[in-house]
Amino acid sequence: MPVKLFATDSNESKQVMGLLEQAGLSYDLIDPDASMLGYQVMFSVTGTRRVPVLCVNGKAYRGLEGAQRFLA
Repeated sequence: MPVKLFATDSNESKQVMGLLEQAGLSYDLIDPDASMLGYQVMFSVTGTRRVPVLCVNGKAYRGLEGAQRFLA
């Protein structure tokens, strides 16, 4: 199952990374700040420009609460 996390070094992003690591899930970390088009790409994939966004099999889970719902 492909798991991607759009995240920065914000506290909420770090919390989501911690949850994923505790759950033993490997993920591709994508930092939208790393390129000029980062947030545009994130918006086209997830429909939002607010990090963190966890994408699993094409479905977006927004924020810490979304990640918690996915892991529940």
